[in-house]
Amino acid sequence: MTGWFSPFLFYLARCTENELHRQIEFLKAENEMLRKRVPKQRIFLKRVEKERLLKLGTAISPGANKLISIVHPRTFQRWVREKHSGKPAKKLGRPRKSVSVREIVIRLARETGWGYRRILGELKKLRMHSVSRSTIKKILQEEGINPSPQRGSGT
Repeated sequence: MTGWFSPFLFYLARCTENELHRQIEFLKAENEMLRKRVPKQRIFLKRVEKERLLKLGTAISPGANKLISIVHPRTFQRWVREKHSGKPAKKLGRPRKSVSVREIVIRLARETGWGYRRILGELKKLRMHSVSRSTIKKILQEEGINPSPQRGSGT
């Protein structure tokens, strides 16, 4: 009885495997078409989405590198390493300006009513050359302080 039954089971398993391959190819093509319509080149995932990808990707382990398309396979591998090692992820972007520089900029803006360029000039007199006009603007905007013409009492 097992002489004809096991080849039959293998045939059924092979048919479902081929069907799964066709479904995966369809989903990959659909994903590529959707990615072309997304205006941004880089997609930022939320923590929940990243964890979901990690959970599903580690279940299929080596096959995830061939399937993943929303992030680079190396990025996915880095996520897996970070998850297993328990080390926190690196922060992206430039480091913020030090608290002392931020306090000086805010204090100058509040006490004098000067604009970005005047504050920049005063900082350069103090030999703080690592601060730019856009940095001062960003610091004041984060603090909720308007630019100089709108801040003063007027002429």
